[in-house]
Amino acid sequence: MCTDPRYANHKVWRTHKLRWRIEEIYREVRQNHGFEDFHCRNFNAIYGHVALSFLSHLCLTITRLMTPKLRSLTLGKIKHEVFNALVELVSTADQLTVCFTDEFLEHYGLPAFCT
Repeated sequence: MCTDPRYANHKVWRTHKLRWRIEEIYREVRQNHGFEDFHCRNFNAIYGHVALSFLSHLCLTITRLMTPKLRSLTLGKIKHEVFNALVELVSTADQLTVCFTDEFLEHYGLPAFCT
């Protein structure tokens, strides 16, 4: 596209801008969601790993968007804080509850989708 003189400059710029966002997400998934640390030749295992890596990125992005105190943090910092938080798992017959410490809740709060 960039070498075809028939394309207008604004179309080349817009396409490059869209492509750059894809590169940013790919770098984020590689660095912070285990995408780079996987070596396998089985198609189903690769497919599952790719899907779960991008799902992890999506969940973290939604959590950041829905938690006001997390909006200014990078995804890597959020992942570090949430994954290193001390939690208590409470299991009942019909549900599993994740309980964060009071200190974590005071500092970061919970996303809007949590009860």
